Amino acid sequence: MKTIGQIVTGAFLFFALLGCAGPGGSRTEGSRIQAPSSQELVRGEGRTRAKAHTDLGFEYYSQGQMGLALQEAKVAISNDSAFTPTYNLLALIYISLGDNKAAEDAFQHAIQLASKDPEIANNYGQFLCQTKREAQAFQYFDSALQNPLYPTPSVALSNAAECALQMHDLKLAEGYLFKALSLDPNDVRAQFATANLRYQQKQYPEARYYLSEAHKNSEPSAASAWLALRIARHTGNREDEARYLSLLRKKFPDSDEYKKLMRGTFE
Repeated sequence: MKTIGQIVTGAFLFFALLGCAGPGGSRTEGSRIQAPSSQELVRGEGRTRAKAHTDLGFEYYSQGQMGLALQEAKVAISNDSAFTPTYNLLALIYISLGDNKAAEDAFQHAIQLASKDPEIANNYGQFLCQTKREAQAFQYFDSALQNPLYPTPSVALSNAAECALQMHDLKLAEGYLFKALSLDPNDVRAQFATANLRYQQKQYPEARYYLSEAHKNSEPSAASAWLALRIARHTGNREDEARYLSLLRKKFPDSDEYKKLMRGTFE
C-alpha cells in the first residue's frame, strides 16, 4: 500500500509532466502522458453506468423488489459485460427467485472474472451449501477468509460453521465458531450457531447461555424460538417452554418450526 507521501509525490510528478506540454497543450517529445483514446473513454463511461445500475439493483434487492433489481442488473451488463459485481447481484436475485441454474451460471461468470473476490467466494460457498454441495463449499469460504482485505470475515466464518453443522461435522463447526466469536463476541449468527452446536453436543446449559446472548442482541426468530423451546424441554424449564411455545404460535404460525411443534417432532 502506498504511503501518503508516495501518493503526493506521484501526483506532483503527474502534474509536472502535464506542465511540460508546449503551446496549445501539445506534448513535448519527452512526455509520456497520453490523452485517453475515444475507445477508452467509452469503456470508462460504460463502467460508470454499470456501477450505477448495479448499485441501484442492490438497493432494490435489499428491499425485496426482485423484478426491478433484475432489470437494473441487465441494464448494467448491457453497459459493461465485464463488471463483476453485477454477476454477484444476478446470482443473489436468481437465488431469491428460486432459479438455481441461472444463479449457478451467474456465479461461474463472476468467478471467471474475479476468482479471488472474497464477497463472491463467500456467497458462492453459501449457495453451494444451500444446494447440498457442502463438501465443495469450504474451499470458497476459506478463499474469502484468506483475503486480508475482506472487511467482514465473521460472515464467512458463520456461514462455514452453519454449513458444517448441516453436515453434522461438529468439530469443524466449532473451529469456525471459535474464530467468529473471537473476532466479534456479539455476532448474533455466531451466537445462535454456537447455541445450536452446544445443543447437538447435549450441552444444554451452554446452549441456553449462547442463545440468551443472541436474544439480547436480536429479536427471536422462528428458528431461535424453536431451539429455545427444545432447550427448555431438556432442562425442565417449563416457564421458558411455555413462553417460546406461545411465541411460535402467535408470531410464527406459518413457520416450519411451528409445524414441527404441532406434529410433536422435537428432534
